[in-house]
Amino acid sequence: MFTIAVCDDDLQIQKDIVKALKLAYAENGQDWEAPVVLDNAEELLAQLKRGVRFDLLYLDIEMPGLSGTIDRQIQIIFVTSHEQYVFDTFRVQPLDFLSKPLDCSRFQEAFRRALDNYRLQHQTIACAIDGGIQILSVTEMVCVESAGKKVSVTMADGTLYSLSHKLEEMEQRLKVYHLIRCHRSLLVNLAYVREIAPRLSFRPGRHSEGKDVLFSVPAQMGQLQRRAIGEKYLESFQAALMRYQEEGGVVY
Repeated sequence: MFTIAVCDDDLQIQKDIVKALKLAYAENGQDWEAPVVLDNAEELLAQLKRGVRFDLLYLDIEMPGLSGTIDRQIQIIFVTSHEQYVFDTFRVQPLDFLSKPLDCSRFQEAFRRALDNYRLQHQTIACAIDGGIQILSVTEMVCVESAGKKVSVTMADGTLYSLSHKLEEMEQRLKVYHLIRCHRSLLVNLAYVREIAPRLSFRPGRHSEGKDVLFSVPAQMGQLQRRAIGEKYLESFQAALMRYQEEGGVVY
């Protein structure tokens, strides 16, 4: 179920968002589910502390008391009275922002992107392992790496799976889910990428012009993995990452 919350102290904006959501649900073939409507930050934080999970949050960006407190896995669409607003106080990547009064076409476009991301997050694939089949969540797959005649998959919870597949096969199956090849032996999920940085050189006096990708494995408590990006793949990998961010891809 696609769970939505609206947090805004403007009652008219609350009504406008709910009305626009009813239209968006109908246009996207979704059964109507009323959003949770909240008047202030305290109500929202109380819901989150109780473990309530929202897939999409419409949030007044000027709402006091929320700076840096939102789970980064929640898709956020900021609602603001200003055409331009600084987002630096939030440690989240917003999906989009909407200006008051709401523009219907812009609202519908942002909703469709959020719904597409939600559907993507709930995709699974069947993978061959020794003696059977393992069902894996594609959004929990952080990276896929060649391991002899098999591949090793690192999941967000730190679990490692050895799969009876070739990397080329996994690349074809997973690229639609934003697992992109950055090296001849490695696919990385763009949702976990934090940075592309100059390559570290461990040889005194030697300068490397290559690039490394830094990505997170959530189970490792903020410690970033650093892997080399192959020269052959650098341009296409950087372009894919830029497109992903511009299109409001979810960041974990």
